[in-house]
Amino acid sequence: IAASWKDDDQEAQPSQFARTVCKQVELLKGALHEMLLPDELDAVFGSICEIYSDRLSQTFRGFDNTKQKFADLNAVWQCLRALPVSEEIKAAKLAKLEANSKED
Repeated sequence: IAASWKDDDQEAQPSQFARTVCKQVELLKGALHEMLLPDELDAVFGSICEIYSDRLSQTFRGFDNTKQKFADLNAVWQCLRALPVSEEIKAAKLAKLEANSKED
């Protein structure tokens, strides 16, 4: 992931990795949103939020704090925040990713 990042002196935009993750999540959202009941949406997308939050937090923990790191984390965090999941579930499931998506 970090190998694809550009020079940190530039204004950071989401990398190809972050854009791909967001696109995949959006495609899944579009496919399932109209077919599932609210409780089912909470279960499916709540699990997706939790998995992405845990895995990305673990992966990015080992990287230096760069503008690109925060641009990628913030892009994915915003994408996941837009999922059709209750606010309580989003807050609980995205806590790790939210904590890592803010610059110090």
